[in-house]
Amino acid sequence: MKLKLLIVLLFSLCGCIKSPNQPDINNITVSILPLKYFVDKIGGDDFNVNIMVPPGASPETFELTTMQMKQFALSKTFITLGLLDFEVANDVMIKENFKEADYISLADSMDVKCHDNSCGHHHGADPHVWLSFKNSKIIAEQITRRLIELKPDKQQLYRQRADSLIDRISKLHEYALNNVKKDRAFLIYHPS
Repeated sequence: MKLKLLIVLLFSLCGCIKSPNQPDINNITVSILPLKYFVDKIGGDDFNVNIMVPPGASPETFELTTMQMKQFALSKTFITLGLLDFEVANDVMIKENFKEADYISLADSMDVKCHDNSCGHHHGADPHVWLSFKNSKIIAEQITRRLIELKPDKQQLYRQRADSLIDRISKLHEYALNNVKKDRAFLIYHPS
């Protein structure tokens, strides 16, 4: 509880201090590494992508640092799944303290699978939505729309890259349908 209070206080202070640096359309913050992959594949080198949970860190024990808050304050866009506990916990603080940034929750436009068929606003949902072929195409489309909004002069390039990525996903899906046995189980593993 004290940690949450400290985070709220830090975000409140960040909201009160006027920074000479305003959010930049070239800066995008994503919640997890798989979302950076999509931004990089579609946006190329046009954007600086900050990751809330850096490689090797655990979403279960994630805590914002002051350096991250500074980076986030310079981001024009926040992209999250909207399913992970740390995303939900920081959702209100980010929206309230970084009002100049656009906040995109991808789960709102996806087919989210529930562990127990009782997902109340995605609570209890499987957060690994980027592993679904259908949802990965939706992620690509949502990110493409945002990148085009940020840099409309690059619409053709971003659309071409997104179409190429979606084509690769479709081919992989077709391969999986034809070559993976239906009765096989998959294990999702997070190394410590």
